[in-house]
Amino acid sequence: MIEADLTRLKRGDLATERITGLVHMASEVWPVNRGDGAFEKANIEGTWAILEALDPSRVERLVLASTLAVHGELRGIVGEATKVAPTNAYARSKLEQERIFQDFAARRGVPLAILRFPSIYGPGQWGGTVLPTFSTRHSRGGRSRW
Repeated sequence: MIEADLTRLKRGDLATERITGLVHMASEVWPVNRGDGAFEKANIEGTWAILEALDPSRVERLVLASTLAVHGELRGIVGEATKVAPTNAYARSKLEQERIFQDFAARRGVPLAILRFPSIYGPGQWGGTVLPTFSTRHSRGGRSRW
């Protein structure tokens, strides 16, 4: 695991690291109705920065934590074919983040998994977020499932 400020990474900063897989879970999330600028800087520019900081020839797999918010207002069961219709700046930035990863993966022939969680974790978040739920279940010997 490498900790980095995505807004400060430069091209090639991580090229000497032995990174063969990337699980990208960082993003600006709160509040979802703030202006586009904060989300664009962290979620879009930060995503470009981390991909450009890597040595792309070493990357063998990618995982992106996205959000169900890219679908807008949801009713019923959500699947891979569910239409996307983001309704706020946060959701639009996460959908753009998905497109950046899809393009990067396609150009390099790298497997990509995009996970659209309801909520991961962060300051000001309420109960039921992914990381606390998974870790609590795991610590009690249970399996994590939704």
